[in-house]
Amino acid sequence: MGLPAQVRVKLSSEAAGSIAITPVVVQEMALADLLEHVLASTGGKQLERIGETLRRGTLVSGASRLRWEGFEAEFETLSALLSRFPDPDPARPFRAEDCRGLLFLGPAARLEFTREAAARRRFLRRRSFWDAVLEHSARLVYESYSYRARADLYAVPFTQAEAAALREQAALLSFPSLARQVAASSFDRLQLSVVRANASHSSIST
Repeated sequence: MGLPAQVRVKLSSEAAGSIAITPVVVQEMALADLLEHVLASTGGKQLERIGETLRRGTLVSGASRLRWEGFEAEFETLSALLSRFPDPDPARPFRAEDCRGLLFLGPAARLEFTREAAARRRFLRRRSFWDAVLEHSARLVYESYSYRARADLYAVPFTQAEAAALREQAALLSFPSLARQVAASSFDRLQLSVVRANASHSSIST
């Protein structure tokens, strides 16, 4: 028995601390899109966990809970479908031009914004905050492929001095509120998400 091309999915909010009764949205979701949510929740192509999730018919993805009528997926069929999704590739070189987002992380810090925001120059400035970030690109290390972000993740740790210097460079940002956030952040690590050119798996057929 083949897998369904479309799955009827009920979506509801899983926002932390919410006490309001939120409406349930029902939509027809392509199997490829559902599998992408499952891959994000399982952390990769773990066939047993993915098969169990499909049978269970429920998972939490971000701030939403997804529910559907569970179904069986044969190992060979599921493996063939998952082969159409990208795999982590530690040998993949970092491509600055394909970077989509920056995520500054620390014990008490999480600040995310786009490369476009980082690369936008202030009036009469020849240098951007993105230029300052790229000075650390030689030390970037490949981490993984994120199915949630649809991107490869690269990261670089900072010493206290390096982090302090980059916070000073926040003045290069053209958005004052973002500049203040970066300057006040206690980050000690940067993660960059890089999309793959021509990577698409939205047309999986069964």
